Amino acid sequence: MRFQTLSTRDRRTIVVGGAAVASLILLAKGVPAWRAWIAESRARATEQMRMAADADVLLARAPAMRDTMAARNARYIALAPALVAGRTPAEASATLASLVSGAASAAGLKLGTVQLRAPADTGAHRAFVRVSVRADVVGDVHGLLAMLAGLERGPVRLRVRELTVTQPDATAPDDRIEELRADLTVEGLAMAKRQ
Repeated sequence: MRFQTLSTRDRRTIVVGGAAVASLILLAKGVPAWRAWIAESRARATEQMRMAADADVLLARAPAMRDTMAARNARYIALAPALVAGRTPAEASATLASLVSGAASAAGLKLGTVQLRAPADTGAHRAFVRVSVRADVVGDVHGLLAMLAGLERGPVRLRVRELTVTQPDATAPDDRIEELRADLTVEGLAMAKRQ
């Protein structure tokens, strides 16, 4: 059966029915897609408004953050004299050994061995590294106290991590000066090596 052979009324019914079916398909598929597009556009606009508000807050806080950074930098620079000097952790360990040796000499103690200890791996993002030395000294109690006080009161901040004091000759006569042996580990902070 051909379209031309149909009556006018049948043709009109087919055209109106086809238009109705096409309209229903368009409405069934098009309206939900249009609504989803509008909802997505609104969500993106809301997100952009939130990001703009966050940016405004950050911009408003910028002067306070600059002041905070300036204060931190000032404290960081003021900390420099309290650090063990050295461009690398190995140099800083040698400087620390020199400080311990100088304190022992100033206190009148006999310095034995001084061992540099390898600094622990502090990671790539650390500003400071802990350096330490282990030393043994021999002398009287006043000399030992003077050495510890010299290390503590010096311009460089140091910490005596371990201290073991022994008397090598416990049976010494009373007329002989008391001699003590001390093993100590001293730590300090140094700048980490920059890449």
